[in-house]
Amino acid sequence: MTDHDPVDVLANIESALSSPKVDNLMLLQYLALRQQTLNFNPDRAHVSFFATVNNDSVELEHVLSRMGNVYSVLSPFSAIPDYVANQGVISLILNKESGTLDGT
Repeated sequence: MTDHDPVDVLANIESALSSPKVDNLMLLQYLALRQQTLNFNPDRAHVSFFATVNNDSVELEHVLSRMGNVYSVLSPFSAIPDYVANQGVISLILNKESGTLDGT
């Protein structure tokens, strides 16, 4: 995890996942994973989602593939606030086929 207070980091992630840009299922999955995982670490817990962007010049990290303005992403939960803050990102939709990776 980063040098920030872990409680603040988790609150920041939860706030970002509550954004209108983000599919509600991503927040539910995050909350369930936090409850089920002892010593939850948002830098190690990953989520798979589709990010829709508004133009070709948007740069995203953790990209698996791209088709037009839709990116397939496998990212740690700790990076979600950066996606939400990116003005070029329109939406984040959970990839229900792959889910998450354990966050321990």
